[in-house]
Amino acid sequence: MIRVRLVFAIGVVAALALPATSAAKPAYTVKPKSLHLKIPLPASNGYSASIRTSGHRQVVLTFFQGSYQITYTTLGEVTRKGISADFGKLGHVSLRFRAKRPPEALPLPFLMRECKGRKSIEERGVFLGSVRFRGERGFTRIRSHRVKGQVQRFYRRVCKGPSWLRASASRASEPESSVVSAEAGSDGIKRTFGSVESGAIGLAVDVATLESKVDGVAIVKTAFTLDEAVFHLSPLGKSPVKSRMTPAWPFLGSATYLAEADRPATWMGSLSVRFPGSGQVPLAGPEFDADLCRSSSTNEFIRCQEESELVRLLTHDSGSHSHSSAPTTLNSLPLP
Repeated sequence: MIRVRLVFAIGVVAALALPATSAAKPAYTVKPKSLHLKIPLPASNGYSASIRTSGHRQVVLTFFQGSYQITYTTLGEVTRKGISADFGKLGHVSLRFRAKRPPEALPLPFLMRECKGRKSIEERGVFLGSVRFRGERGFTRIRSHRVKGQVQRFYRRVCKGPSWLRASASRASEPESSVVSAEAGSDGIKRTFGSVESGAIGLAVDVATLESKVDGVAIVKTAFTLDEAVFHLSPLGKSPVKSRMTPAWPFLGSATYLAEADRPATWMGSLSVRFPGSGQVPLAGPEFDADLCRSSSTNEFIRCQEESELVRLLTHDSGSHSHSSAPTTLNSLPLP
């Protein structure tokens, strides 16, 4: 899944910047009780798709292709026996679950060990009913009546993670790393671009999102790339602070961050990306609020990530953001 690759990419940049230390202690993670349905689906035009649920209400339909992920989140009815959800004019989901084998215990969560609590279980079977969906401007379609899937039930567990999750800095001097983020929002539509670059490994993760809400359905379109160094920064400590960025495909054009004393930072240029079903979307201009964080140590790099919008882009729950409830159209965006 692209969301997994997004999190993995940022994890690579962050984790490789962390020095190993024998004094590190394991971190503990609490996994709450939850119900999840996972249903892979066939989709047209080269897309793969899946339905996943969180709890008994949230339903997320996700499409994947190359460097793109598109999620549609709505409220529905979810039980161990099936799922029902309305995506408005885009489509609907109505499926009932038929188990094909007895429940099985799930393996431990990724990188977790020594878990305490009831084991999670999974039932495999088929979902019968109807799934119909048409993406904006017909970029993809789904029509399905019978698909294989899983029902997973998680129970509260406390697990111990690897020691490097709490590794602390041990080097006095490290390569400079940077995080830039820019966002603009109006009329219920939000555009965001972010990039994080680790000087230790010379790689950057570039991410853009387009968020909107139509007929009660939250839509998040994401484009990303793992790139070589894209930051072209002015010397540290010099004013004005300037950075020109030219990310790799699927991004087009470039943008420049400029911060002068006593003036708000600007994010200007021709940077854009084409989102499926939405056309070419500008990612720079006078309407954007921008921020740049530079670091010369591991602890500062971690702080930059924690304060950046980029981390939210990579790890957000696609149904958790908020927008105006009024219907909007992506055609209202200014196009170059």
